[in-house]
Amino acid sequence: MKKTTFIAGLLLFYFTISTVVFACEPCSTTLNLRETVEKSDIIILGQRTDYSPGIEPESIKVNVIKVFKGDVGQSEITVNSWNGMCAYGIVVDDKKYVIFLEKKEKMYDAINSGCSVTTYPFENDLIDIDGDEVSLSEFMEKIE
Repeated sequence: MKKTTFIAGLLLFYFTISTVVFACEPCSTTLNLRETVEKSDIIILGQRTDYSPGIEPESIKVNVIKVFKGDVGQSEITVNSWNGMCAYGIVVDDKKYVIFLEKKEKMYDAINSGCSVTTYPFENDLIDIDGDEVSLSEFMEKIE
């Protein structure tokens, strides 16, 4: 009995210290709008097409409404959303957003692992840039 308890304790200790836990790391620095634009492969006005409240998949489908920068070549793209339990990608509902993306192997992803500007809400033909609502043409001027 003592031997079994000892072995069980050793196994528990081994598995406890050999398990590596990766927590969601906060951004040490975040890129501003200018830096995000420079690093973006594409900047689009898009809307998530596969939204279901309470469900956060690893990737999402986004309908491309307008392209501000880059070449998409398709009307719907796949975008990284969650990496495990961490929201390092683009996490949006079914509303329209300006989205800043870089091309990965088979999908698009947030710039700098999400440590950048990721999205701006678009409503009533205006883009909300940190409380400052601008038109599409004003936005184009800001990113050029």
